[in-house]
Amino acid sequence: MMNNQLPKQLQNLSDNKKRVIRKVNQKINDNKQPQRTIRNRTIPILFTGLITCIIILSVVFLTLEVKPHLSSTDLNEQHNLQEQVREASFTIIENVTDAPTFHTEWQTSPSQKWQLTLDGKGEFGEEEGMGTIYLQHRETNEMTEYILTDNENKMRTPKKLVWLDDNRILMTIGLSQGMVSQGGDVYVWDIRKNALLPLIILTSPREEISNVELIENNQFIYEKFIYETDQMEYNQSRIENGTIDRIMGTVEQFGQGTMTIKQENDVVVTYAVDLENIQYWSGEKLEEVEEGTLKNGHFEIIVVDGIVTLILKK
Repeated sequence: MMNNQLPKQLQNLSDNKKRVIRKVNQKINDNKQPQRTIRNRTIPILFTGLITCIIILSVVFLTLEVKPHLSSTDLNEQHNLQEQVREASFTIIENVTDAPTFHTEWQTSPSQKWQLTLDGKGEFGEEEGMGTIYLQHRETNEMTEYILTDNENKMRTPKKLVWLDDNRILMTIGLSQGMVSQGGDVYVWDIRKNALLPLIILTSPREEISNVELIENNQFIYEKFIYETDQMEYNQSRIENGTIDRIMGTVEQFGQGTMTIKQENDVVVTYAVDLENIQYWSGEKLEEVEEGTLKNGHFEIIVVDGIVTLILKK
């Protein structure tokens, strides 16, 4: 009996072992299947994450403020904005209480009554960005803010300010951005009438007036910064000096491109005349003025490098 049952028990044991093995294999297969699913899903997830990071980095890079390095062509195109500035004035904000914070040194007017500064351009007025003029009465401390108008995209800004007299300022206006731009053109700004008159307008984008300084009573010196190549490399540049003289007097004679002026000290001097650019205060071209008009009043004459360039009515 025992001999007959043993093979059957062994057979049952073998069947049980087979069932166990099948269950173990099934469990192993069940465990492997999710891993394959996870592995299959990991690849597209990683790829999607990589694409997302690239997009985010691209957006961040594009939104960074990039300082433009202006070429000769860029400057030439933007130089056409000069016509807009010729007719420009300033938006006036009176009774300002917020003091300038990033400004040039205060400059006192000849009578010591007023002082002004340029804010937004740093201590030396050479930083990139738009500059705002602050004018302050030294006794009352009342302050007025002046912002250049007719200034598309804020591409142009005041840079250098020098008192001409208590009512007028010599001012350079140039590009607000780009380290290539060293200066600009020169204007006379009449504070009372809030208007700009062009004084030195340079036609070449490689030339700019980089500085204007008072050297003695009614005489100024200016620096012209000149790039010698279209690549506008700083090491291939030079500076030329010129003069701006302010003369008070009467016009004795005008004709054939010359003007004889009797100055306040009774000295009579004949100057060449810049017929193309010379203006009355009103903006009239000198050649369009009626004959004899210039002898009827006292004038302030601005002479640039020995050439009468601007006549201001008193």
